[in-house]
Amino acid sequence: MKPKIGIIGGGAIGLFFAARLSLYADVTVFVRRAEQQARLNTEGIKLGADTYSVRSEVTGEQSFRHQDLLFVTVKSYQLAGLKAQLETFPKETPLAFLTNGIGHIEWLKELSAETILLGITSHGVVRRSDREVESSGSGATTLGIWHGSFDEGLKEYLTTLPDFPVSFSANIFKDIYRKLLINTAINPLTALLNVPNGSLLTNKEFHGLLLEVVREANRVLQVENGIEVVEEICRNTAFNWSSMAVDLLHKRKTEIDAIVLPVLKMLEEKELSAERLTMLYQLIKGKENENAKLDD
Repeated sequence: MKPKIGIIGGGAIGLFFAARLSLYADVTVFVRRAEQQARLNTEGIKLGADTYSVRSEVTGEQSFRHQDLLFVTVKSYQLAGLKAQLETFPKETPLAFLTNGIGHIEWLKELSAETILLGITSHGVVRRSDREVESSGSGATTLGIWHGSFDEGLKEYLTTLPDFPVSFSANIFKDIYRKLLINTAINPLTALLNVPNGSLLTNKEFHGLLLEVVREANRVLQVENGIEVVEEICRNTAFNWSSMAVDLLHKRKTEIDAIVLPVLKMLEEKELSAERLTMLYQLIKGKENENAKLDD
């Protein structure tokens, strides 16, 4: 029998996971708006040239509360408002958070769930509408148990899915810090410079800034071969636009507080200078404030 997998969040990653996992599991997508719910239920998810049928419910009004696994794919700043809805699921339901940064880790301690997993994914996905997403290439997902225990049968099931690589890490924070370094360096720079990732390598001045930011952040993140790791991502995703660049372009709130702010706090605790990151943080927050004024 297929496992029941719930996905909270109808954004790019949520829809992508729902589409791909629908081939192997009984998938329910929990979304905020009834309009999106209706479209997903009647039209399915369009990923590339293919359409995938899924069930959708409005979060908080769902009838399908019994899930074998629940992926949480919302933006980091949306988590606080989601606590009441998460508590409507049985505490035995494992929660897997695919959330950028580490700003949400302390908040997770408030949840009653018996098992919480942390995860990262390298899938590059863009949402075009309430039901349509586009993938920019292959990626992978890594999960790790933060607390509790996870069913071995479901773990084996997830790690053997064809064409959807999932792995489990015994040291998930090592993987999270690696992605955090990547996001800390690439996201704010590409957002402020309004360029795709590859420009951080091909433009000499931009590349110099990238190196400075990586060196500064990696004094606390301690990612092995940090510069090479970040440069490889820029090279492999040269034509991609970071999520922060897209958010800033569309005058949306960014995840700067979940990505850069925790690194700034780590540097401050060790009494290390953070001139470059402080400047990037202030500039992104300033742009957000200006965009908010335009919306008033």
